[in-house]
Amino acid sequence: RVVARVLGQDEPPGEEQPPGVLRRAVGRILPLGPGPIQVKGQQDMMAFLAKCCNPLPGERIVGYSTRGRGVSVHSVDCPNILNLLYDPQREIEVEWARQAESRYPVELDIETEDRPGILAKLTEVMAKHSTNIRHFEAETLDSGRGVIEVIVEVENRKQLERLSQSIRTVAGVIEVGRR
Repeated sequence: RVVARVLGQDEPPGEEQPPGVLRRAVGRILPLGPGPIQVKGQQDMMAFLAKCCNPLPGERIVGYSTRGRGVSVHSVDCPNILNLLYDPQREIEVEWARQAESRYPVELDIETEDRPGILAKLTEVMAKHSTNIRHFEAETLDSGRGVIEVIVEVENRKQLERLSQSIRTVAGVIEVGRR
């Protein structure tokens, strides 16, 4: 609407027009569709998921008004949120919007015994839970243990909990934790 007004194009009230060439071009650069987060009391306020904690649908979240970037959304358990909320007036109520399936990246740290075939078993478990693996890095320590860092895509907190529980049942897995 702002671009249309700047260009002197008026929209008739109440009529829904198909997006023009300019709107489609701006839409490719700045998607304005509904996102996974809804800011309470605001319809068109830009919100983004914080990279420090990567909150998942189903987790309790809190919004923090940033200067010039919209609302940063954190898990309430995020250690950074305590540092950010030194100014309680910048806290904003947010909630998960109901929308079609989306996938969210989650970083997991898995500690295992160093044994043959454990990576194959872990990837098999992840595939059974319909999780896409974005990154997978494994290292063997001198102690005879392995450390695996994996980034998987999940739909929500419940899927992550089921996946973590299944990973724990793999023989040789010592510990599974979210980074």
